[in-house]
Amino acid sequence: TLEDRLNVAHDTRVMGVQSILVIEDTIRYYSTLLPLLYQEVIRHAWRFIQEGINPSQKNLRQRARTKILLCKDYETAWSCFEKYHETILGIVSDVGFPRGGEPDPEAGFRFAEAVYERHPDIPILFHSSLPGHREKALAIGPRFVRFMWKNSPDLLQELRTFMSDHLSFGDFVFRTPDGAEVAKAHDLRSLEKALETIPEASLRYHAERNHFSHWLKARTEFWLAHQL
Repeated sequence: TLEDRLNVAHDTRVMGVQSILVIEDTIRYYSTLLPLLYQEVIRHAWRFIQEGINPSQKNLRQRARTKILLCKDYETAWSCFEKYHETILGIVSDVGFPRGGEPDPEAGFRFAEAVYERHPDIPILFHSSLPGHREKALAIGPRFVRFMWKNSPDLLQELRTFMSDHLSFGDFVFRTPDGAEVAKAHDLRSLEKALETIPEASLRYHAERNHFSHWLKARTEFWLAHQL
């Protein structure tokens, strides 16, 4: 059963801890961004920790919560990506930052293009003080790329929406290929129940885009995600 598989998974050593890669070289901005990210990570972790079956499992989930990796230039970010690419949940990147020891106003775009050559389904949130970067950012990968203006009064809400919708920090929303919502799951039991009733087209839509494994990884169900 699903319950038996979860018990096996949590009896093993915690593996596959997910990370969010943050690329930002300006102290002012990463001093603002990092607390917001940590706030959402802890908020999300508290939610799924409460789903633990016993104290031991809850402790494992606490240790396996999503980590945040901060990089300040292209080379460090790429080295970090190569090392952790199998467990990168998503990327939050400035558009301009140092590359090759020199300022590069489009380093973030170059980085995203390199990432998508290897992993075309990793969500990326660009943030920039120049609203004009939005169009080019979205053109890189319209399915998985989003843009956030650094001076937006709704910065926290935009970040929270990205993490919920694209980093799988929210409910699993079943949709058909045309975007219509057909069901919603907030935990593994409701996910399993929904799988019995959703249209085949919805199942295929999410399976082909790795949505199930992505959502499971965000909830520290690494073993089950790997099977999928």
